Amino acid sequence: MDSKEKAKARVAAWNARNPGLSAARAKAWYVANKERAKARIIAWQKANPEKRAAHVRIDNAKRAEIKQAWRLANPECDQRYYEKNRDKYIANAQARYRRVHVDQRCTCCEVEMFAKVFAIAKSMAAEVDHIKPLALGGLHCCKNLQVLTKAEHRKKAIDDMRAIRRCRRDNSPRKSGEMLISEKV
Repeated sequence: MDSKEKAKARVAAWNARNPGLSAARAKAWYVANKERAKARIIAWQKANPEKRAAHVRIDNAKRAEIKQAWRLANPECDQRYYEKNRDKYIANAQARYRRVHVDQRCTCCEVEMFAKVFAIAKSMAAEVDHIKPLALGGLHCCKNLQVLTKAEHRKKAIDDMRAIRRCRRDNSPRKSGEMLISEKV
């Protein structure tokens, strides 16, 4: 072992023997050197983007888990908040619906055509599916609808969700020639 490794081992052993003092010293150093500490953190984050992404995912998962546990333990608080802010909830839901659906309606189809497609699906105990998902820019149009069995629909939905995640991860719109797995079939 070289001298740096010996020094690190000595410090680690001291920290293990004195956890309270170690934390106090670390906090005192941070308070005295905030700018330097922030610069070190930023440098580490830039040098280790994969590790940082993993840390963020873990933190977000823990936060969501804690929030869900609190909501389950305190349902009355959640309900009270909803009742106080009911108008906000409704406005947000309507805005979300408009964002997704208004720009995706076609002008070539009439309501009766949609009703026929859904009636056919109901008579066959099947489900209606968008060939090109709305989330990937598909239109809510009869030409973009297909009737699938429940099993086929579940399989296609899984493939579509993978494609949607890939698109969001890449943060780029699909190229015009690129097709979904479900579109190739």
